[in-house]
Amino acid sequence: MLKSPFVPIRPALITACALLPLFTARAEILTPPDIITFSTEFSGQYAALNVFDGDATDFASQGAGLDTFLEFQFTAAQTFDRIVVMNRDSPARDDWVGDFTLTLNDAATVSVTREAKRGVSGVHSLGSPVTAAKVRLDVDTLGTGGPVANNTGAMEIFFIKTPEGSVPVDSLTVTEFATLFNVDYAAATASRPGFLTLQRDFPS
Repeated sequence: MLKSPFVPIRPALITACALLPLFTARAEILTPPDIITFSTEFSGQYAALNVFDGDATDFASQGAGLDTFLEFQFTAAQTFDRIVVMNRDSPARDDWVGDFTLTLNDAATVSVTREAKRGVSGVHSLGSPVTAAKVRLDVDTLGTGGPVANNTGAMEIFFIKTPEGSVPVDSLTVTEFATLFNVDYAAATASRPGFLTLQRDFPS
């Protein structure tokens, strides 16, 4: 079992990068669970614990592709209704997670359908709150159309609990911002519905 570190930057990261729809109260980012089992890591540099380190280092499996999985254990049952699974910032599209399934306490399952994109993730609703102490994430589809590597994994994973009585805000407009690094890092990205972006500060 891998003991997950608690990274204080995580709630600030969500707030700064955009959690949309937004809520009148901050969404609660659950304390990272332990990782009890996972697909074989590509190397120590791409350890499974990287999904909870709060930065751009990532977990990469060793060619697991569609067999990539991570299994988590909270210290006690937790309730959450959204999840972020941020893709690796890798040029190989089959390193990116598309659809995935969560298995809760070895029983009920919840599937998330999404488009695989490099280095980003939607803030995915599970439809309704779920409660579990043990959660397994299995990859169902991969990105396609690029170099083949199958070192599928993730940069960051967040389990999110929406505050009770929260009221969605449809959109935001960015009115002022610092000089852009380039057009790929446009300030408008911060208000894209349902998207969170955390990218490396060097090219892959």
